[in-house]
Amino acid sequence: MSKDSKKQQKGKLKLASDKGKILDKKIQPYSASQDSLHRTLYRISELTHSTENMDAFFAQAHTIVGELIYAENFFIALYDEDQSHLSFPYIVDSEEDISPEELKNLAAETLSKTLTGYMLRSGEMLHADNKMMRELTESGKIEEVGKDSREWVGIPLKKGDRILGGVVVQSYDERFTYSTNDLSILQFLSQHLATVLARKQAEEALIKSQSELEKRVIERTVELADSNTNLQKEITERKRTENLMQTLYQIAVIANEASDIQNFYSSLHDLLDALIRTKNLYVVERDQREGLFFDYYQNEFYGDPSEQPHLIHRIELEHIRTVLDSKRSMRFSHDERIPESRQKEPMFSSWLGVPLVDDKQNAIGVIAAMRYNVEDDFSDEDQSLLSYVAQQISSSLQRQYQRLALMEAHTQLQKANSQLELRVEERTRMLQKTNEELQETIEQRKLIEAKLAHDAFHDSLTQLPNRALFLDRLEHAIKNRMRHPDYEFAVMFLDLDRFKVINDSLGHHVGDQLLKETAEKLLKCIRPGDTVARLGGDEFAILLISDKLEQATPAVTARISETLKKPFEIDGNMVFTSASIGINLCDGTIEKAADVLRDADSAMYEAKSQGKAQHAYFDQTMYEHAVKQLKIESELRRALDKDQILVHYQPIVDLETDTVIAFEALARWHHPIMGWISPVEFIPIAEETGLISDIGLFILDKAIEQCQVWQNSHEKLADMMISVNLSSYQLAQVELYENSMQIIRGRDFPCDKLRLEVTESLLINNFESAKAILARYADAGIKILLDDFGTGYSS
Repeated sequence: MSKDSKKQQKGKLKLASDKGKILDKKIQPYSASQDSLHRTLYRISELTHSTENMDAFFAQAHTIVGELIYAENFFIALYDEDQSHLSFPYIVDSEEDISPEELKNLAAETLSKTLTGYMLRSGEMLHADNKMMRELTESGKIEEVGKDSREWVGIPLKKGDRILGGVVVQSYDERFTYSTNDLSILQFLSQHLATVLARKQAEEALIKSQSELEKRVIERTVELADSNTNLQKEITERKRTENLMQTLYQIAVIANEASDIQNFYSSLHDLLDALIRTKNLYVVERDQREGLFFDYYQNEFYGDPSEQPHLIHRIELEHIRTVLDSKRSMRFSHDERIPESRQKEPMFSSWLGVPLVDDKQNAIGVIAAMRYNVEDDFSDEDQSLLSYVAQQISSSLQRQYQRLALMEAHTQLQKANSQLELRVEERTRMLQKTNEELQETIEQRKLIEAKLAHDAFHDSLTQLPNRALFLDRLEHAIKNRMRHPDYEFAVMFLDLDRFKVINDSLGHHVGDQLLKETAEKLLKCIRPGDTVARLGGDEFAILLISDKLEQATPAVTARISETLKKPFEIDGNMVFTSASIGINLCDGTIEKAADVLRDADSAMYEAKSQGKAQHAYFDQTMYEHAVKQLKIESELRRALDKDQILVHYQPIVDLETDTVIAFEALARWHHPIMGWISPVEFIPIAEETGLISDIGLFILDKAIEQCQVWQNSHEKLADMMISVNLSSYQLAQVELYENSMQIIRGRDFPCDKLRLEVTESLLINNFESAKAILARYADAGIKILLDDFGTGYSS
C-alpha cells in the first residue's frame, strides 16, 4: 500500500471496528469537500484531453481513485455488448501477477460465475466481504476464481441503460476495509468515470475511423496510380504492336509486289533498319554448283566482296557456313582471333545471321546483319524479326501462300486491336468509377474536417462560440478599434446566480438544459453582429458592437436581466436564476483580448459582491485592487518564513471579578514595505490559497507557548486559558485534528486550557463536516466557543 493511501486512511474518522460493525451512527462519516470533489471531477473530465491512449487513461483513473479511498488493488473491466466479450485492460493486484494481455476478449459466459460477472449481470454495486462471498459461492451464483480477498467492491460503469464495464477495488488486508463513505465516493466517481470513458472510447473510435478512412484513400490512390500505369503500358504496347505489325505487313506487301529483286532488298533493308537499326545487311544464296553468291550487300565500310576480297569477309563466310550447316539463326560478337596488326581496320562488334529455308526445310541461303557499335549487340527480338524477314524471302516462290498468311495475320491484328479497344474502354470505365469513389471519399473527409473545425471553436452543449472563437472575434474588434478610433465595442461577462445549487439539487441534466435555454435567451437579447459565447461552466461572454455604446450597453444589460428573471420550466421543475454581469466598455487604448476579458471578469466579481442579479462597469480601481490582491497573495507565501506573521493577544475579562481569565490569539501581519495588513485582506486570500492551514497551526503553537510562559511566570495566571480561531477551510482539512493534537501533545499543554472559536455562519454552512471534527475536540477536553453570535442565522 502506498504512503499516500496510508495517509488518507489515517486521516479519516474510524466509524467501524475491525469486524466491520458501525460504532457510532450519530457521528456522520467525513465526506470529501465540495472543492476537493470538484477538483477531482475536473481532473476526470480532463482525462480525455490529458491522456494519449486508453492505458494512460486507466492509470490516471486509478491514481485519482487512490487519492480518495484505499485502492492498492484495482482493476477495470470493459464489456463489449455486440461481441458479448469481457476484457480487463487495466489490472493492479498486490497478490497476483496478471497481465491485461491474457484477459482480452474473453467470452462473457465463461466469466458469468465470477464476482465481476455477477456484478455486471445485476447492473448494481456489489460490496462483498468474506461472508457474502461464501454465501454467493454456496448458492451457486459464483465460483471461486483467483486468490480470496478480504473485501471486494465493484461498481458498474454505465452510460444511460448501457453497461460499459465495471471498476473494482479489493483488499487482502483486514486492516483496510471500505466504509459507507468510501462506497459513496467510489460510486460517485464511477458515474463520472463512465461518462469520460464513453467520451474517450468515442474519441478513439473517431480517430480509428479517420485512420481507416485515410488508409482507404491511400489504397484507392495507389490502385488508381497502378491502374493508370498499367493502362499506359497497354497503350504503349498497343502502339508498338501496331507499328510492328504495320512494318511486317509492308514487308509482306513488297515481297509479293516487287518486280525487281534489288528494289525488293533495298526496300526490305529500309524497313529492317527502322525496326532493328541495321545499316549493314546482305543476302547470300547457295548454289550447289557455283557455291555462295551475294544477292544483296550493303556495308558502311566495305564494298562488294567479289570486288574487294578481305580477311573480314572470310570470317563472315565462316559464320555463314555455320548458319547454313545448323539451319538455325545465330549471333556472333567481335572475333579476337584477328591479328593486332589488322585490327586497325573496322571490325563488326555484333553479327546476326538467319537461314533461308525452302518448303522442304533445306537451307538455301542466309540473310545477315552487322553492327559496329561495341555497346549495341543484337537482341532476341532483333533475331526474331530478322527470322521473320528470312521467311519472307524464302517464301518468294510461294506468294499465294504468303498472301493467305498475310490476310490471316491482318485478321488477327484487327481482332487484337478490337480486344485491346474493349479492354481500354473497360479500364476507362473502371478509372471513372474509381475517380467517382475517390471524389466521394474526399467529400466525406471534407465534411468530417468541417465538423472538426466547427467543434474546435464551438461549445458542444450550447453550440455557441467557445472561448477560443470569442477571443478571436475580440482580437478582430481590437484591430478595428486601432484602425478606426470611432469604432466602439463592449465586453460583458455573465455568471449565472444559484447555478451550482440548481445543478447539485436537480441534477446535471437540468443544469445542462438550463445552460442551453439560457444560451437561446441570450441570443434573443443581442443584435446582429454581436457575439454570445459560453466560456465554460455557467459563464458566458457577450461582444457588443455599436457606434452608440453608452446607450446600447444599458439596454442590452436590462434586456438580459429581465429575460433571465423569468422562470425556466425544465422537466416539470420551475427553475429560477439570474445573472451577475460585469461590463467593460472598450473605448480607450486596448492591447490584448485576454486583458479585455479579464477586466470584464473583474467587474463581474464586483457585481456579484453586491448581491444577485447585479451588474457593474469596470474601472481602473478594480484592476488596481486585483493587482494588490495578487501582490498580497505573493507576499503572504513568504510571510511565515520571514517571521512577518505575528500573534496579538486580546484579553478576555470576567465581568464579575474584573480579572483576565483568558486571551484570544489573533493573527496579524506586518509587512516591511506595506506595513500592517488587515486580516480582512489577507485571511480570505490565505483560505483561498490553502495557506490558512500553516498559519493556523503556527498561531496555535505560538499561542500555547505564550500561554505556558504566562502560567509559569505568575501564580495567579496558573489557570490561564487561551482561545484560537478556526476557519471553515481548516475544518475541511482531513489532517486538521491530528496535526493540532500533535502540537498540543508536543507542548504538553492541558486540553482543558484550550478553547477553539468558530463563527455562527461557519457552523451553519458546514454543519455536518464541522459536527464530526468538533465532537473529537470535545471528547479530548477542548472547549468549543461560538464566535460572532448574532451575525449569522440568529440575526
